[in-house]
Amino acid sequence: NGQCERVNDVVTSMLRTQVENPEEWSDLLPIVQRQINNSESKTTRKTPFKLLNGYRPRYDLGNLRELSTTSEDWTCPEVLRDEVREAMEKEKEQSPDLINTDMTTPGILLER
Repeated sequence: NGQCERVNDVVTSMLRTQVENPEEWSDLLPIVQRQINNSESKTTRKTPFKLLNGYRPRYDLGNLRELSTTSEDWTCPEVLRDEVREAMEKEKEQSPDLINTDMTTPGILLER
């Protein structure tokens, strides 16, 4: 499906930029996964990690960790998911050209 292909493209691109030897990619997968899980969606303005857990993690950033307040901001994940559904519906209404209405050709975006 299209979403899976997009994620694969992102993962591959991130791995290529961080290491030259493809045999070393497996060493970087946890780092790439963390980066993706903590990247904000353009539409929802939320990260996958926050949607699942209700907060953004604070990683060991040395002295910078003390200045970060992101992990102290907890929101019920169900509330966040409702907000995301609304944001996605709003985006869908504002961009009807991007919706695939031809079910015989999955993965192809049709312009009206």
